[in-house]
Amino acid sequence: MAVLRLKWTTRTKKGKYIPYGWEVSKYDQKLLIPRDDVLEKLYDAYKYWKSGDYSHRKLAEWLNSMFSESHRPVHYNGLLFILRRTFAKDLKRYRVKPETASTDAETKCA
Repeated sequence: MAVLRLKWTTRTKKGKYIPYGWEVSKYDQKLLIPRDDVLEKLYDAYKYWKSGDYSHRKLAEWLNSMFSESHRPVHYNGLLFILRRTFAKDLKRYRVKPETASTDAETKCA
């Protein structure tokens, strides 16, 4: 089984907010450099959260315990925001499709 490895590239800083898992370059203050260790664990947290095995509260505690000295802490609501924003393409399950009345009537009659 092949292991999925995400490729993170540098990007420019658009405001004063620095996203979780990124840091400002020492040489150019307008450039953000990814921290691969943090972003890989963030992706692991997303997979655990998506599968339903762990809540975002437990995952926030897990991330804080791993990166307590080397990175800033994350709150569980902030982690939920980060997961939804960072991996938004995979979160199509939050889009609820309206059910039609005919399908409800068909299931009740069957």
